[in-house]
Amino acid sequence: MTYGLTVYNTTNNLVIDNTYQNMGLKSKVSFSLGAGGSTTVTLSGAIAPLLFINSSGYVGVMNFSISGTTASWTIAAGTSSSGAVYIFDQGLSTASGYGMRVLDSSGNDVFNSSNKYLRVVETFSVSYSPASTIGVTGPTVSRSYSASVYAACISQPRAEQIVSSGGNTLITDGINTTSTGVNIAHNVSLSYPFGTIITDHTGFYFGSGTVPAMTIDVTGY
Repeated sequence: MTYGLTVYNTTNNLVIDNTYQNMGLKSKVSFSLGAGGSTTVTLSGAIAPLLFINSSGYVGVMNFSISGTTASWTIAAGTSSSGAVYIFDQGLSTASGYGMRVLDSSGNDVFNSSNKYLRVVETFSVSYSPASTIGVTGPTVSRSYSASVYAACISQPRAEQIVSSGGNTLITDGINTTSTGVNIAHNVSLSYPFGTIITDHTGFYFGSGTVPAMTIDVTGY
């Protein structure tokens, strides 16, 4: 006999069962950056992490790398910004205390009511024109919601590199969140010494089309 629990939401989507593992909050890191400032965020024990940004100004991910099970992100501010990044992943520690646990057939936690899981508000598309056009200002995307606390991520932000004898500048998309929405603009830059080869940027230089983005609710997280 197979043991477990199956839970559906009001739109008949499966949200909990004894095989599907929800992504949960592994790390929250607060930041305060001036315009052009940057900082590095790391996560140990990473499996397939997703980083979401909640920010009063525009903040974007400039670089991402993973070595073994340690993931590292460099985030930079296009405008003076404060907020937090929320990193969700699989493989959460087993939480103790009162609540509900759902296990898979191997006895591993797939749901624990003591953990903080990904609460998806919306997935949407961000459109791109060719990124080879230097200094483009798009995409500019705004999404509106009812009042809450939001964070967002872009699966593949556009990147462009401007090279000059004075140094290299990498430009990418920034995320700004308010109590009632999310805004995305191509306005975050970070400077590097001349001749630097940037190999771990998160975006692409050429192409057009759309990429997915996601807004989540982090109230109480």
